[in-house]
Amino acid sequence: MITTLKIENFRLFKNLEIKDLKRVNLFAGKNNSGKTALLEALRISAAGEDLSVMRYILQQRGETMFNFWDMYDSFYYRPALDEMRSQKDKMLGFRINQFRFQRKFEGERNVQYFIMRTGSPFNTNNLTNNLPSPLLPRDKYVYVPFSTSDHFPLAYYWDQVALTPKEDKVVEILRDTILPNLVRLDVQQNDRIMVRLLEEERPIPLKNLGDGAQRMLLIAIALVMAKDNVLLIDEIETGLHYSVLEKIWGIIFKYSKELNVQVFATTHSQDALRAFMYLLEKPENKEEGVFFRLQLNSKDGQVEAIRYEPESLELSLESNLDPR
Repeated sequence: MITTLKIENFRLFKNLEIKDLKRVNLFAGKNNSGKTALLEALRISAAGEDLSVMRYILQQRGETMFNFWDMYDSFYYRPALDEMRSQKDKMLGFRINQFRFQRKFEGERNVQYFIMRTGSPFNTNNLTNNLPSPLLPRDKYVYVPFSTSDHFPLAYYWDQVALTPKEDKVVEILRDTILPNLVRLDVQQNDRIMVRLLEEERPIPLKNLGDGAQRMLLIAIALVMAKDNVLLIDEIETGLHYSVLEKIWGIIFKYSKELNVQVFATTHSQDALRAFMYLLEKPENKEEGVFFRLQLNSKDGQVEAIRYEPESLELSLESNLDPR
């Protein structure tokens, strides 16, 4: 389990350290406060020398460069990168816990990238122009994106879930949250999802039941696939009605303990925060979850993570303050 996260010179983070992480970790903050970047950092550090995750993130953000000598520059903390370019010191690295990605400038259009590891550095340049296209990420952690245009390996996961006890858990989660009348489901070609409901004689497409049902299916599959691993969920409330958020957090707390999963989730929603707070107040969850707000420090303008204890979070929500 990750108990401390230290990020340096990555995206918006000059130097961010978050301690005392728990089994279920929720992050909120205003736009451009680094919520998605924090999940990106976790994905990249887990992937290690497999650059497919980094390349895919660049592709999805529209940051793909045509020049191999600066293709990864958007991952670096911009002021540090600009300062490096103006000084004689031509080495810069970003760090995510033990993962280090170094940029070495050796002249115009001559930039080398290295992944620092035990022993000798791993030069990434020989992989720069030999990656498959279209590129899909080979995540080591299980990641649920907030956008339907982003990649979620539904068919790959379903092959491992179908006709196993994992499928039973997925169906149980859907029944307990958003589809109480679900009999069973199937993922077909092109990720077409069919479900059979108690009152229906024939299967129907899951998309007919709304975005919330599809979103909940992804979360359910991701949760069971993340056994003994880490689950990342970006904007957990996406597509879901506020009335089911309490049930969803209950499922996450329950199965994260049962399956030994560590969860990192982000949110924009005060309803998601309230539901999280309610579940966190239960005795069985009190030591299992924690909430952080990402914000700019008023003194130096750097992003920091402020931990809210349940009492202060409850006070903020009751006072209509904005813990986001």
